[in-house]
Amino acid sequence: QVTASTQSPLSDKLMLAHSSVVTAYSIAEGGFALAQSTRKDIFASFSRLVTELIKHSKDGSDIMIEYGWVERVPEAADRKELLQ
Repeated sequence: QVTASTQSPLSDKLMLAHSSVVTAYSIAEGGFALAQSTRKDIFASFSRLVTELIKHSKDGSDIMIEYGWVERVPEAADRKELLQ
């Protein structure tokens, strides 16, 4: 139903997470299109599009880091600590 509320029903964190998923999928599909394309003009268009999507993705990542919405970056286990 339509309400008179001025507050968004969805959080910024949720919207940015969904945007990140769609952007990642678009980058993957753009890479697939690059691999399948044999025309140079289409290849140039898709490579430009993927480059812009990567820049957009970095902006989203920077926002998530700034607001503390992402956890630690995945890293290898500390083998010395595991032996103790």
